[in-house]
Amino acid sequence: MTTLTHPELAGSCQIVDSGVFEEYLSIRPIDAVPGNHYLLIRSQLDSAKNPEALHTRYSVTLTREAMNRLHEHLGSYLRQSESGGLTQGFLLPE
Repeated sequence: MTTLTHPELAGSCQIVDSGVFEEYLSIRPIDAVPGNHYLLIRSQLDSAKNPEALHTRYSVTLTREAMNRLHEHLGSYLRQSESGGLTQGFLLPE
């Protein structure tokens, strides 16, 4: 399973590769709606009925502001996890 068999994955970020399961994240601008972006997570499973097929796991339209909030949230989570400050459940500071 590679981008060679799925050229539409070019420019995607592979976020999971377990050897039998792969997951990809891609983001692209929506030309018809300036300032909005389409986030898509797709996966592929070797044992699926059609192992070459990409399956949409999640998709959402985000504004630039929403992407910034997501970026800040992920960064905050990573900083807290590195410092050992995570508790059960993670909430963005208010």
